[in-house]
Amino acid sequence: MKYTYNRHIIKSMTGPIVITRPDNDFDDLPDIVRLFQTGMPLLHLRKPGMSRTEAVRFLKALPDIYHPKIVLHGHYDLADDYHLKGIHLPERIRESSKEDIEILPGRYQDKGFSVSTSFHSLETLRSYGDHLFDYAFLGPVFDSISKAGYKGRRFDISGENISFPVIALGGITPGNISGVLKTGFSGAAVLGYIWNAKDPAKAFSSFPETVLDIINIKNVKSVKP
Repeated sequence: MKYTYNRHIIKSMTGPIVITRPDNDFDDLPDIVRLFQTGMPLLHLRKPGMSRTEAVRFLKALPDIYHPKIVLHGHYDLADDYHLKGIHLPERIRESSKEDIEILPGRYQDKGFSVSTSFHSLETLRSYGDHLFDYAFLGPVFDSISKAGYKGRRFDISGENISFPVIALGGITPGNISGVLKTGFSGAAVLGYIWNAKDPAKAFSSFPETVLDIINIKNVKSVKP
């Protein structure tokens, strides 16, 4: 099934996407606020063990002004309740039901939410190359910082025919982020480099400004520190 939407493309979103720590505690909330204040353009809320009640508490603890910059990895109904940016379909959800992947994206995109997903192989990415996701993660590109022994695969998608922006994930640092744009990626997402740092906001600010050609349905306003 094909979908058509009135989609707006942001051609200059500065800085990488940040994915939350997977821990279910709320200890990273102060750092998340500081990251937004530093200029973080988009936060993926990925805490696999978090219950819906905990997710509600987590979102309520963040100032409303940042909600349109948050993408959910679960408890998708909260996107509407809290006016969030969109939803992310992890690989296990995408592959669990063909019907879901044909229907679920349209259900949310019709409401103005972004729908993204994740890939871990170029072959699988190619098989979805004409799907109207708003963007997708592909990784690990470099050796993972957050997962020991998770080796990078040095993906190069510069010659691929993919209909949506692809975001590099895995081992991204200020030293290699510029290189991923030369291999066909539209931008990068970070996790380990940020959350292993003593000062996550300072670690984020060490990244050079990079262009992320991300399809953006809800207008994300910049927030000054």
